[in-house]
Amino acid sequence: MWTASSCYYLAYAPTSRAKCVGHVPTLRATKIAKGELRLGSSNSLIPHSPNKPLTSWKHWTCVSSETISSMRLQYGDITTIPGYATLTPDDKERVRVTWNEAGVYRGTTEDSEEQPIV
Repeated sequence: MWTASSCYYLAYAPTSRAKCVGHVPTLRATKIAKGELRLGSSNSLIPHSPNKPLTSWKHWTCVSSETISSMRLQYGDITTIPGYATLTPDDKERVRVTWNEAGVYRGTTEDSEEQPIV
């Protein structure tokens, strides 16, 4: 479960309302499709609402190596990332590959979505 002290969270999009804040030009500001794997990051530095952090979302394919490095420092072990336990085996593998390589998951040739270059 995600708490106010959590900084990152892995989840499947429950709707298609959230827009990506990643740095991949072709995907930035596009909506994250319902059911798509995404990474949330919280910012509790909001002066008017310190107990309710603002959450920004990215497509998993828009997560940068800098973000992975930050996650490694915060969590140490991939299994302690909030939301990891709820992922499908395939998505756990996607996250594991990205975690181990400290870079963006680029998928395989069978993946249908565009794979950004970072």
